[in-house]
Amino acid sequence: MSAAELSLGSRALLQGSVGFDLALRTALATTVAVPATLWVARADTERERERLDFYRAAAATRDPADVFIAPAFQQQVEVLDAPWFAPGAPAGCVRTLRFESPYAAFNPDLRDDYGRYAENRVAWAQHWSHGDRPRTSARRSSTPSTTSVSS
Repeated sequence: MSAAELSLGSRALLQGSVGFDLALRTALATTVAVPATLWVARADTERERERLDFYRAAAATRDPADVFIAPAFQQQVEVLDAPWFAPGAPAGCVRTLRFESPYAAFNPDLRDDYGRYAENRVAWAQHWSHGDRPRTSARRSSTPSTTSVSS
């Protein structure tokens, strides 16, 4: 059946759907393309490449100690109640953990720049437990040699 054979209402619905689809895809493409274009067009792109080269050399050793600085002291961890998205979870099964992050950028040229963001100074984690006893859950992939186990 061609579009010409559709009733007036059906043709209007079809054209409206096509128009909405085009508008939505254009909007989504723009939300990705504009920030990417702005990033590429930034004047300090070369400086960013130099920053990455610093880490590339350290990563080549494949030793985490060459990239991450161990914390100097033990952090105080604040334990909070279950998050809003775990309604009905038994008490003690979901806890939110918060602590001041001791992380400092390994690259000395970035420490001040990255350290000025408040979001980078607080670490968040969640601890989930079964409450009554540990349980093993295994996710198996299509290859028998790969099994992920967590308790």
